[in-house]
Amino acid sequence: PKTMKSIILDNCDAISDKGVKKLANIDTLQKLSLGGTTINRLTENIRIHLTNLTTGCPLVTDVSLLVVVQSCIKLNDLALNNNPNITSASLIAMSKHAKNLTSLDLSGCVCINSGIRELLMHCPLSTVRLY
Repeated sequence: PKTMKSIILDNCDAISDKGVKKLANIDTLQKLSLGGTTINRLTENIRIHLTNLTTGCPLVTDVSLLVVVQSCIKLNDLALNNNPNITSASLIAMSKHAKNLTSLDLSGCVCINSGIRELLMHCPLSTVRLY
């Protein structure tokens, strides 16, 4: 699939890290949705050309999100909804690295209060979902 731009694998429990690595080799891939999946090493497989990432995976933490925002410099749409491991540390990292971020879904993330101000001051966000 040399022209594939979008792959949605929401709630696909059968996908493995090996499968995500194969997806990462698709140079045209811009949107990857892994909502509800349990990818162990998501950040090892993220490619720089992604512009849209959706993951409801509770294994994405502040540490792994930092890798995502540092390596995906074109990222403009990020959905991290219902993830208990995302904190204000992630938002502060996004404010420093995600300079193209225009849409962010943090609905259901409970430990993010103090980082929202930094994020709003430094990112060109037009849409932020908190609830």
